[in-house]
Amino acid sequence: MEKTLKDIRFEITGALDNAGFENPIDEARWLLAYVLGKEASYITLNLEEIFPQDLALKLEETLRRRLAHEPLSRIRGCREFWSLEFDLNHETLDPRPDSEILVETVLGLLQHKSNPYKILDLGTGTGCLLISLLKELPNAFGVGMDCSLSAINMARHNAKKLGTEGRASFFQGSWSAALSGYFDIIISNPPYIPYRDKETLSEEVSKYDPCRALYGGEDGYDCYRALAQDLFRIVSKQGFIALELGMGQRYEVQCIFQGLGYHVLDVKKDLQGIERVILFSVA
Repeated sequence: MEKTLKDIRFEITGALDNAGFENPIDEARWLLAYVLGKEASYITLNLEEIFPQDLALKLEETLRRRLAHEPLSRIRGCREFWSLEFDLNHETLDPRPDSEILVETVLGLLQHKSNPYKILDLGTGTGCLLISLLKELPNAFGVGMDCSLSAINMARHNAKKLGTEGRASFFQGSWSAALSGYFDIIISNPPYIPYRDKETLSEEVSKYDPCRALYGGEDGYDCYRALAQDLFRIVSKQGFIALELGMGQRYEVQCIFQGLGYHVLDVKKDLQGIERVILFSVA
């Protein structure tokens, strides 16, 4: 029996609703659009269209994965960030909208967007932070570091896909240890979730984001300590460091860096009022 997109959407919505998903109607539309290779708006405008039977197995598999709480971005293999589409893999953190404030904060500090800034992104993952900045700063050059070769390969792929490969280089390594020279802008969204909080995370995070990109040691501050030990060596005198923070971490991170001689420039809150980005200099 032939079924319309309306029929299929209704069935998916029921399955998601029974499984306790918060927005089953929207999720059903997104899933169906992915299976069809269309935009979500297409579903709304074409509800009476017959669902192609040759896509039934793809639909079944997609729904099975979502019911297992695999994020739609993982199923699709990409995520929008800073109005750009970044591909991702199992070794990269799924880019979060909250991290866009780090890009916004950096851009807000720069008076001359045309300057040839040298940018360093530590723990680059998909490359979303660095590539987003390079798209806004036409004469800037960036280096992205990550301990995962698979993540580095994905970042290189995204740089090529988004047209910044000529101004971005990506290397495998542990933070900034192998680097020399000076950078005007150093950014990082380091792993900052305390390992003891592992059981409090949603399945979408704990099962599908790479552990090395999530956990910052037992108390969540191990990566900040590692960064603070070395960044003074490679940040230029007129440069700055912009780090993403977890909820309630501002005071401890500030103390770690100030204890080693860094100066706090500012702290920025996200749309929920959470202190999300902290800025340091060495001058």
